[in-house]
Amino acid sequence: MYPFLGIGAKLVRRGHHVTLLSFDTTDRLRRAAGMDFVSIGCWAELEGLLAQCDVNEWRRMVKILCHIMTAYMPATYEAIAERARPGTKLVAFPPMLGARFASERLGLPLATVQPRPRGHPLRGPPHRASTASSYLRPYCARWHQ
Repeated sequence: MYPFLGIGAKLVRRGHHVTLLSFDTTDRLRRAAGMDFVSIGCWAELEGLLAQCDVNEWRRMVKILCHIMTAYMPATYEAIAERARPGTKLVAFPPMLGARFASERLGLPLATVQPRPRGHPLRGPPHRASTASSYLRPYCARWHQ
């Protein structure tokens, strides 16, 4: 969240209108930065899902993460579609599928920001993109129509 708060704050200082779409925990920080805010979900629900993740059970973890990515997709897409104006630009974390679909469907430019976690080396089996995409396919099929 913090890279996006920093990016948004910098854009506000440069005179841009910024709306942050996130979970309900960032209200104080984004208000201090002068950004508008739209909640796409409850952080407590997300924490509950993340608590079920066990990095040693990577197949279950991929399923839970795919659910998280797709569960907030409609709210994200709709919030963007309602607020899109000429000149709207999107900045999103890669798993924010609603932003990706909004970019494609509404013709909005999208910059993807992938923060690198410091001090958290990746361990475990190598990531297999085909596994993640096979879990996402049923969730995303209607969005590709």
